Amino acid sequence: MGHVRSYNEQSAGDYENASCIERGFMPLQVSPDNSLRAAFGQVTEIFADYSVTLDDFMIASLSTVAPRTVTLLLASEVPEGRVFIIKDETGNASIHNITVAAQAGNNIDGAPTAVINGNRGSLQVLKRPGGYAII
Repeated sequence: MGHVRSYNEQSAGDYENASCIERGFMPLQVSPDNSLRAAFGQVTEIFADYSVTLDDFMIASLSTVAPRTVTLLLASEVPEGRVFIIKDETGNASIHNITVAAQAGNNIDGAPTAVINGNRGSLQVLKRPGGYAII
């Protein structure tokens, strides 16, 4: 289980937020009531392998003394357009890679996994039909 550092979720209904969205500053998701919302969630600090939850927005690996695996949710459980960020915050991913894994039957840009292998590297994935796209 990861440690939750912070949480921020905002409505994007007013003009100021809409203009920011048009300029590409906010990731978006469609709420059950079909309104747009900023797709922010909690920052989860991990020290071991981890399975992403719907509450996560950024997964920050704080311990890469060994290779790590971050497993994404089944694509069918995630709203279309949802973004997850996985980040090496220790700067050791070139020695101990962080593997981001899709569930069986899903993919990440057509592959079952993607690897963070650069120090302080990160990977952003966008939920798309049938899996995830690297953005």
